[in-house]
Amino acid sequence: MQEMLGPTSYIKGMGLGGKCALITDGRFSGGTAGACIGHVSPEAAAGGEIGLLKNGDIIEIDLPGGKINAKVTPAQFARRRKTARPHARKSPPVP
Repeated sequence: MQEMLGPTSYIKGMGLGGKCALITDGRFSGGTAGACIGHVSPEAAAGGEIGLLKNGDIIEIDLPGGKINAKVTPAQFARRRKTARPHARKSPPVP
């Protein structure tokens, strides 16, 4: 879990702070600015729809309402779920 102050600073420095959001499992500090959503990997690991998103999918973020909605149809999610392969978990060696 990388700290996200660097990436959010780059986004703001490029003038994109009001045009894009950062969605990550990284951690945020008090210096983070802009629309930032963290801790998404538990849902993805549990087979949630966030793990089925692809580059280019449209994501609607309702900050006041606290909601994220992917503009992906239930049929598209069903097709993706059929071919999704979970990442293998790697456990550290037991001492």
